[in-house]
This record gives sequence, structure tokens and C-alpha cells, in this order.
Amino acid sequence: WNYISGSSKNADHSGKATNITLVSGTVDELIGGNHLKDTGSTDAYTSKIGDTSVTMNGGTVQYLIGGTKSNGTNADITNGTTKVVVSGGTIGDTKAGVKAALIGGNYIKSTSNQGTPIKAVSGGTDVTIKGGTFKNRVIGGSFAETYGTPVGGLTVEDKETNLKISGGIFNDIVIGGGAAAGSGNTSTVVTSNLEITGGTFGSKTSSTNIFAGGAAFDSGTATVNESNLTIDGSDKNLN
Repeated sequence: WNYISGSSKNADHSGKATNITLVSGTVDELIGGNHLKDTGSTDAYTSKIGDTSVTMNGGTVQYLIGGTKSNGTNADITNGTTKVVVSGGTIGDTKAGVKAALIGGNYIKSTSNQGTPIKAVSGGTDVTIKGGTFKNRVIGGSFAETYGTPVGGLTVEDKETNLKISGGIFNDIVIGGGAAAGSGNTSTVVTSNLEITGGTFGSKTSSTNIFAGGAAFDSGTATVNESNLTIDGSDKNLN
């Protein structure tokens, strides 16, 4: 469901599940859950949705988001478990301002004179990557981001994050848990699990960092209670 100015402020779809598959074509954002964009209002939204699932077999997208997205909209968001499966295609964009390619959980962002606070909670994330090209960050959990003139008050929470990589080309960092950017913005994950058995990370001239837990940028805060990392190159598909 897409919520813009004039939409209902209490969107309870907690009994509904989604299942989206992209086979080909070019789209801006592929979002498994709800989308909220009422940047000119300080009104508070309550957004709920059940389990969400996104599969990408091909095509090109700027962002792939397993859960719900809030863009500059004051909201209290609840998303069920998220599932993402990528076997092909291109995700991300190298142009300025694009900070992530794949976000397994919820994605919330805001800047000065837009709606805050924003809180988003997921029941857990499950991301499987078998192929594809990723031009920006891959985040197994949720992402809280401020941009432009920074603001605080953005919070994401995931019970458990699971990121399994057996193929693909990764041009930026890989994060098993969640991430937060900007002072006063936080990501909390109870348990993060990252398993890598294949894929190409970086190139001969640049490296790709891998974080089993969470990541904090620009004075943000990321917390993971327990983090597990498995790297197995025995099938010789890991570079």
C-alpha cells in the first residue's frame, strides 16, 4: 500500500501478506511492504503489515527493500517477517545520494523540515542472494538514514537477520545486521547471521568490507546482541 498526503493515518494490514516477483524491466524501487511519503506533514502515521516477500530474477532496480519504507513521514511501523531472494539483475545506483542497494528489512529516512520521529520494527529478515550485481551496500536487516540537513529520531529494530550469499557481484560493503546513519538514529538487532559460500567481493583495485553484525555511519548507533559469521569457500565460488 502506498500512503501519501491525504491517506488514512492508521493503516492496519497486519493480516495481509505480500509476494512480489520481478523477472525483467527497470523500476525505481522494489518494496515488499508499505510505502509512506507525506513529507510536507507532521501528522503521525501508524503502519502495519504482515509478512512480506520479494523475489528478483532479473531486471534493474535502484533500491530493493524487503519490508516497509518511510520517506520523511512521521510513522510507527510494524512489518512481519521479510523474505528476499535475488538470483539475477542489477541493484543499486552509483549516483550521489544512493546509500544502499538491498535492504532486507525496513528502510526509513528523513531530513530537516520533514516528519520525525520514525520507528520501524520487523519480525525478522531472511535474505538469500544467489546472483546479481550490487552497486551499493547490501544490508541484511533494516536501515535508518538521514540525509541533507541531518535529523535524529529514526529507529529500526529487527529480531533476527539472516543473510545467505552463494553468488553475485558486490561493489560495496556487505552488512549482516542492520545499519543507522546520523546522530540520534539507531539500529538494534537481537541476532544476526551471515553466511557466505560464493560471490565476488570487490575487484583487483578495490576491496569490499564485510560486517557480520551491524554498521553505524556519521555518528549513528548500531547494536547487535549476538552475531554469527560463516565463510566457506570449499566450492571454489568465492572470490
